[in-house]
This record gives sequence, C-alpha cells and structure tokens, in this order.
Amino acid sequence: AVAAAAADSSSSSLAAAAAKAQKPAPKVKTDLRLLERETNLFDTDSSKEFPKFVAWMKNKNLTLERLWHILDNDKSMSINKREFVQGLANLNYKGDLDRLWSLIDRDASGSVRFMEFAPEAGLELALFKRWADQHFGNAKKMFAAFDSDKSGSVTW
Repeated sequence: AVAAAAADSSSSSLAAAAAKAQKPAPKVKTDLRLLERETNLFDTDSSKEFPKFVAWMKNKNLTLERLWHILDNDKSMSINKREFVQGLANLNYKGDLDRLWSLIDRDASGSVRFMEFAPEAGLELALFKRWADQHFGNAKKMFAAFDSDKSGSVTW
C-alpha cells in the first residue's frame, strides 16, 4: 500500500502517504538532551572541557547532527582530528580542542564515526532509516512519496 502511495504521488498528499505507513516513524531527537546525558560518560574530565563544549553548542543553537554535518566536509561519516580541530576553530570554539578531541575519540583510533560522536542520536537515526526502508523501500523513496507536488522539498 505504501509503494502504491509512492507511485501515485501526483494525486497523493503528505497526509495520505503518511497514513499508508503501518507504523509511525520513530521519534528522532535533535536537541542537546542526548549530549547532556553523555556528559556523565566524562566524569574523569578534570578540565570540564566536555561540559564547556555542551554549553558552547547550546549557545550556538547547534545540535549534534548539525555540527556533525559541518565538521564532516567529505560526508564520509568519519572525521579525523584535523577536520575536527579546523571545523571547531572555524566556528570560533575557544576551548581546549586537543583535550576535547581526546574525550570524543573514545577508542583513540585517530578518527571518529558518527556513532562514536553521538551514539544515541546515531541509533535513533538508524531506527528511522530502518522504518523508511521497511515501509517505502529506502529513504529516497519515502521523501518522494511525501513530496506530493514534486518540488524537491517537503512542507507541512
């Protein structure tokens, strides 16, 4: 039924396509509550660099996802220390970038993947992708089903 809604997008509306899905999409949290919970993982951070980073993100109205997209220039879903330091310097982060990197690169591999940067947000995004795959075939087809006027964007 969902595939039919996607195929007949000229007459379907956002509400009709959404009604075709059997289960609601999982809620994806895009605020800093997830990051604040993770500050508990850094109790050994005597410099308190991570809480400073969280406060800076709040002040800049940045979410983990938005910051990740800024830092991950090549969209590889992995950033190295150079990308991280350069990106945050460009955003005028004034904290200790070396210390912050050592806290974020939890496995000391020299690179950070999105799941390491924001594990809870990464899991929620993976659940959302699975939902889109199950009900529409993939995320691109889901957006096509919701783009009833073929404008290339979805509006509410």
